Amino acid sequence: MPIIILFLAAAAMAQTDILPIFSYEYAHAKNQNISSPNAGFLLRGVYGDTNKADTLVVGAFYQRYNIGNPVFDSPNLYHDINFLAQYQTGRHKWIALFRSTAAKPIYGGMFTTLWGGLYGYEVQRNGIFTTILGGGIGEADGWVLPFPMIQVAMNTQLVSAYFEYIGNLRLDLTLRPGKKFRMTNEISIETYSGIHGVAFDCLFWFRPFANGDTEDHQAEFAGIGIGIKNRVLEFALDKTDEFYEANYYALNGVLDITFLKFSGGYIFKGKEKYKTAKSRSFGEGYYVAGQALYIF
Repeated sequence: MPIIILFLAAAAMAQTDILPIFSYEYAHAKNQNISSPNAGFLLRGVYGDTNKADTLVVGAFYQRYNIGNPVFDSPNLYHDINFLAQYQTGRHKWIALFRSTAAKPIYGGMFTTLWGGLYGYEVQRNGIFTTILGGGIGEADGWVLPFPMIQVAMNTQLVSAYFEYIGNLRLDLTLRPGKKFRMTNEISIETYSGIHGVAFDCLFWFRPFANGDTEDHQAEFAGIGIGIKNRVLEFALDKTDEFYEANYYALNGVLDITFLKFSGGYIFKGKEKYKTAKSRSFGEGYYVAGQALYIF
């Protein structure tokens, strides 16, 4: 579906929420420090009654990464531009996406961009599973090629899960959803350079106001979590098929009060790689991060 149609649909939404989001992250280790401010917005629109509502989600974000101690002759500044528009009516879903993560985004060449347009059809919907299958066409790593689209959601009292494959793999998993004590894990394959390219954020939560009702968002107002994560970064280099990659593991804690979120922790086993063979250890250190959002 053309982008302009998606925005015309937004204008017709009976209920529309706009969420500006700002965040900042700073990682400091023995051999490297990275700071990354981020700004963007989410637009959520709903039209129609509860059972037959059309839904629209539009998101656009920009994140800047300042590399304090560049490895070898790599750049010290990278950019991440991210756009997604998703519209669903009945069993039909349209998605338009664009992303550029590079030292010179967009104008650095096709290796710096990923874009696509996809259509999916909801082939299954029952009390537990929802499955959408489809595909489209897009560009990744300089190649224009067909994109598959797979989205599977599962909801039970014990487990809530969401699996997606659109360009890369993503899995969100919650054990004991809606309960005061629960576990969440967000997993995605960010690079195909081995196990270190698999990003994850596994947290054990205590949410004191939870009442077992997963639809009661006010009950999710506050929470404290502890766990482990693997933060993964990958940026395309100018007009080449080579990359700057970095990752670090962290034992971390999170304080979430809905509109504000703070996290931090101990970094270990960090590593960065420039082009194909040049790599360096991060060393140990710490990271801190904060996020603020508001609903209009």
